[in-house]
Amino acid sequence: MYLKSMIAALSFCLLSSAAAQAQEAGPIVVKTIVKTVKNDAGQPIAFPRGHLELTVSSYDIPVGARLPVHKHKGQRYAYVLQGDLRVEQVGGASRIYRAGEFVAESVNRWHFGETVGTTPVKLVVIDQLPRGAKSTLLRDQH
Repeated sequence: MYLKSMIAALSFCLLSSAAAQAQEAGPIVVKTIVKTVKNDAGQPIAFPRGHLELTVSSYDIPVGARLPVHKHKGQRYAYVLQGDLRVEQVGGASRIYRAGEFVAESVNRWHFGETVGTTPVKLVVIDQLPRGAKSTLLRDQH
């Protein structure tokens, strides 16, 4: 249910600027991008309890860039607006996410991401964590 709410909120944000134009141009179409109960590492999706702080960020990752090895303390979501992003679980599988795909990232597992191809990656990233909590821990900070 929370994932549906997150997808609906993301869809609203992405479509809100075009809503007035869409009313004149024709019907608004809503398409499910992803529906899952597990994240990209196969873990069940779980949310922290209590009052949460919502953070929505944009990421611009240049061609050839590789993010440092890191992990997230809570569930993190990303929507790929542009480019191809390869996410690799350290010691595990990797997957390429392309523009228009949604990533439910792993929790407490070391991984990294990198651009592949010739187009920079643009992401919208969503975190819901207890107020003031850091969402990302770099490997050399543990």
